[in-house]
Amino acid sequence: MATLFADDTFDIACPACSHLAKLSVAWLKANRRFACENCASELVIDSEQLLERLSDVDRAVDNLKASIDRLKEML
Repeated sequence: MATLFADDTFDIACPACSHLAKLSVAWLKANRRFACENCASELVIDSEQLLERLSDVDRAVDNLKASIDRLKEML
């Protein structure tokens, strides 16, 4: 299952200095911690709900593709 939004990014603000970091969905899936580029504060990202919803979307897209393929076979 390929992640539909893997290349999309989110701006995450550092709570210590407000610097914005752009993190991709693929990066969030592979990592839970990062150091702020501006102040070096280590941040822990709680992305569990986001990743669960993205997995739900991926499954729905896969199901839609399978349904379209089945309809094509019927034509």
